Amino acid sequence: MRFYAVNAGYKDDFSAQNYDFIELVRPDTVEPHSLTPYKIVYTNSNGNPAGEITFGAYDYLVADHLVLGFKASPQYQDAPAEFLYNFGTAGLASTAGMLQLYHDNELIDELCWGKLSCAQQFAKFSTTESSNTSIILCDPAEDCDSEYYAELDPDAIVERPPDLPAAISAAPSCAGVQITEIYSYYQEDSSEQFVELHNPTPHTLPLDGCQLAFKSKTFPLDGVLSPGQYYAFQDDNLTLTKSPIKALEIKVIDAAEQTVTTASYDKKQKRGASYAAFGADG
Repeated sequence: MRFYAVNAGYKDDFSAQNYDFIELVRPDTVEPHSLTPYKIVYTNSNGNPAGEITFGAYDYLVADHLVLGFKASPQYQDAPAEFLYNFGTAGLASTAGMLQLYHDNELIDELCWGKLSCAQQFAKFSTTESSNTSIILCDPAEDCDSEYYAELDPDAIVERPPDLPAAISAAPSCAGVQITEIYSYYQEDSSEQFVELHNPTPHTLPLDGCQLAFKSKTFPLDGVLSPGQYYAFQDDNLTLTKSPIKALEIKVIDAAEQTVTTASYDKKQKRGASYAAFGADG
């Protein structure tokens, strides 16, 4: 993992700390990435350590990027506590500062701005909206927006204690996901078709590495399902038989190609009606 972007915030009529954030990018990997070994240390404009960010024992990153916001920035007011930092009342200093990233107490990345010196040094931040720009360390092949203000993804971190049946492994599991609705007999166009997935568990379930299977085709799933969340999966290449002559099955399979859940739908459908599961047992 490494730093991707930083901003010390800008002033306007609403706040002095708009978009005060730190953004990290995770390694190029598909499985959830443990955040436990990481620590971010902040050094203020006087060159003194002014705080650090640590993570929980069971925190895993399931998104490509992780945005951490200053708790007083209006854009991050509703963020979960694990996504917020508090380095005093003013957040990151605009005139000078340094951020260092540690993995198991080994320094692996750092950047600084203003008068402080480090491996990756940048100019101080402006404090006006018109001229404030973020430090962004994107790949040269990317389109690097100099006025980049990061949006927080509240589902980027999942907590997976080891006693859960779907514990984190090299092949993440989507165990617990249910198929709750199948809409195949569309009214106007096949693009209306969907398969609805549901997370009935009290835990966030990663979908990365899992697939939806219908007949001889599979369709990759990604992202996460929050507790109680429903998700209508649609794909241009997923063409469900409208009114089959026999029951057809749709499955969710995990990264180890094991069946997680199965649902079927039958003939004698009516246009515009779906098959749906009701109750705890479907």
